[in-house]
Amino acid sequence: MKRRLILVAVGALVLAACGSSKGSSTRPTTPALASPPTAADTTAPATSPTPASPVEGYWLSSVLTPDDARAAVPKKYWGTFVGGWKTFQYGLKIEDSYWTEFDIRDGGTPIPSDYGGTYTISGNKITRFRGPPGGQPEDAFEWQVEGDQLVLTLLLDTDGPSYGVPDHVYMHLIYESHPFTRQG
Repeated sequence: MKRRLILVAVGALVLAACGSSKGSSTRPTTPALASPPTAADTTAPATSPTPASPVEGYWLSSVLTPDDARAAVPKKYWGTFVGGWKTFQYGLKIEDSYWTEFDIRDGGTPIPSDYGGTYTISGNKITRFRGPPGGQPEDAFEWQVEGDQLVLTLLLDTDGPSYGVPDHVYMHLIYESHPFTRQG
């Protein structure tokens, strides 16, 4: 539910940007994470274990702006999104069979969201579960890692709508509208 509330706030920026004739081609810079976030705190061990799969590790999205949200979210849903921040970013920790998503508002401290869960990897497909592996999938993605970039493509989304917006709209904004960059 937190993810949807935060994304609702991103949408408010879309509405504000639509009403302004001013534009800027300057994108905010991605805040540097000295070390990837963890669920316990926002510091990570100095060294990370060797991942079993290239998709495993710590990942950080690009900084999302109102223009990014406007480009990713269908216009008919813009009115549903409300809130009060200027930039948004997502962190992913995919490690030790657990997927943790972090929300980073206005370049602040990464905050674990409630959209974590276990995962399984089969070839270039990763499936995230709300419960133990083998249960109902929350979502499934095709993944591709090239260098330090992770690209996710949504294959399956079993979550229902939130605030009248289909979950795949949120999923597209979070996971498909930009690549993630490996951290640490």
